[in-house]
Amino acid sequence: MKQLFAISLMAGILMSSPVLAASSDSSDSDTANASYLLAEKAVKAKNYGEAVSLLEPLLRDDSSNANAWNYLAFSHRKLGELKKAEAEYKKALILQSNHKGAHEYLGELYVETGRMHLAVQLLGRLKQICGIDCEEYEALEIVINDAKGS
Repeated sequence: MKQLFAISLMAGILMSSPVLAASSDSSDSDTANASYLLAEKAVKAKNYGEAVSLLEPLLRDDSSNANAWNYLAFSHRKLGELKKAEAEYKKALILQSNHKGAHEYLGELYVETGRMHLAVQLLGRLKQICGIDCEEYEALEIVINDAKGS
């Protein structure tokens, strides 16, 4: 009886483990996670077309990933597709209203498109979210100041 109880207890522990108790969707989520990580790597390597080709199908399957929308928008912006990028940054912000990266990059897009007042508004929003010492605030502030100086 003790042995049966121990086996039942161990089975319960193993099945409660998120790694071992994966549902039939685990391969889909693993694939999505792998695609996201590859896309992130592509963005960092400035392979924006590759990032787009990885992120678009990922977001068709699950449109709730604010980070993926942000990377897709960033990639489109770097490819010169500014209208797409703007819409995608806004999707990221709808999903996660305090997304620091989306605020910073949308602010940079606003600077690029001559809408300085909107960039300054996003800088103010970043100040509320993370203060003046956060990376995103500092980066957007530099872009705004450089644009004002030119």
